[in-house]
Amino acid sequence: MVENTWTKEAAIEAKVIELVIQSLGIEPDLAATVTLNSFFVEDLGADSFGIITLLAAIDAEYGLEIPQEDVETLKTVNDAVEYIKARVKS
Repeated sequence: MVENTWTKEAAIEAKVIELVIQSLGIEPDLAATVTLNSFFVEDLGADSFGIITLLAAIDAEYGLEIPQEDVETLKTVNDAVEYIKARVKS
């Protein structure tokens, strides 16, 4: 069970990083710089369109429509990962 949980969490982390790279238009040669600790705006240069694109991708992938008050708390890739982990059913 522990391994299963770890695998699911690692899969969410990898998928969210992939969605961030796609949604924010990160160049392939810079994709490796996207980490869980990356800040969307400060580190990755996200603008409002990029954030909206990312939110739509998260909704499409996980069925999570993130309310505006929650969006404002998501500053890093890890913030988004933890938000999703807390809401995705096993």
